[in-house]
Amino acid sequence: METLIQPSMDIDKMNIITDVFSQAITGEIVGMSNFAALAETVDDVHEKMEAVEHANSERMHAEGFLGLAAKYGLKTITNIEGVYWKNVRDRFLEYARKKDFIACLIIQEVMLESFAVSMYRDAGHAIGGDLAGAGVDGGAGGTGVFVIHAGKTIGVIEDREALGGG
Repeated sequence: METLIQPSMDIDKMNIITDVFSQAITGEIVGMSNFAALAETVDDVHEKMEAVEHANSERMHAEGFLGLAAKYGLKTITNIEGVYWKNVRDRFLEYARKKDFIACLIIQEVMLESFAVSMYRDAGHAIGGDLAGAGVDGGAGGTGVFVIHAGKTIGVIEDREALGGG
């Protein structure tokens, strides 16, 4: 088994790496749950399918991080009740209950994805190895992915406004 944990690595660095993975996995699970809930806020079948596709994409990101954590022997903790994650999830669900699709997209794509991009990029460069590309264009949740998400979000908002929705 390969390991990020080097014999000379101190316990604090090991704990930080484990926490980064724990936060990444938890964030992807929250994102998956949010997109699944988003499917219930829209009537258009194509928008529903797209929300489910996004939920699956977030699930695959979580599985990728779980796989890397296992590869490196990290004992991660997934806690969607943690303060940050619970707050984001609760706000999302509040707007989902109101069927406020735009607010849900803003919460998901701006609040959650921007956190993920910055965390993956900075942690990936700090840790190196397999994670060095995690925060840049081709990686798990990288900047390129965020730009695509943001562009799609703006397009969806513009389309809904043009149709008189909101």
